[in-house]
Amino acid sequence: SLANSPYIVTGDITVNNGDTLTIEPGVVVKMQANRNINATNGHIIIGSASNPSPVVITSYKDDAYGGDTNGDGATSPGVGDWGRILVSSASSQITINNALIRYGGVTNGQFQIVSGAQATIANTTIEYSNSTGIAIRNGDTVLTLTDSVIRNHYEGITISFQADATITGTTFNTNRRGIAIDTDADVAHLTISGNTFSGNNIVAGSTPFAGLDFADSDDTLIAINNDWGSSSGPTIASNVGGTGDRIIGNVTYSPWTGQNEA
Repeated sequence: SLANSPYIVTGDITVNNGDTLTIEPGVVVKMQANRNINATNGHIIIGSASNPSPVVITSYKDDAYGGDTNGDGATSPGVGDWGRILVSSASSQITINNALIRYGGVTNGQFQIVSGAQATIANTTIEYSNSTGIAIRNGDTVLTLTDSVIRNHYEGITISFQADATITGTTFNTNRRGIAIDTDADVAHLTISGNTFSGNNIVAGSTPFAGLDFADSDDTLIAINNDWGSSSGPTIASNVGGTGDRIIGNVTYSPWTGQNEA
């Protein structure tokens, strides 16, 4: 409850057997090193669509939210300070509205949605992981992401093994890759429209940077009506003069937002 906030998570939290974990609007949750929140057969509800007071899930070192709860004076949080939020079966789901989630992903995605799980995320900022903001994989796994911000990750979102995703109204910036889709894509169940890609050009390792990287050479991804950070459109060989975020792969990107602006 808000009255008992902030909460310090010292051990893993597991939601199973049809249980529901609810984190109320305005609550601050501070995760200690390597700690995780796992839904194996349960439901996680974070925040509320009707209450804009954000839930904050962050590092135990983050004095900006909940104060100096670990009593060590002024400290700075860092990427990978805690583990992940994992939703991992067809009978598990997560619903997030109005939240700020940061500084997790010590070894994997800050969020992992797998094995048929369902995730609905809106009006939420996910930032500063040590790897991926949201990783979804496996057929029948579904992500619906709207009106959110995904920033400061190696990979903003990774989609693999025919997972389904509807991504709209979301801003991707300051990632190495905003969205990365692997070689086994289910394009019939991928919607990427009405988003903004800007500054997804972090150089890290051998992986090329891009706003959108579509690796399935057997299909064409439809990703129209997105803003690529420039009225000239995305940087891709088929768009001569485009200076916006890079697109890699077989992607239909036109029309884009601002395409006919002077």
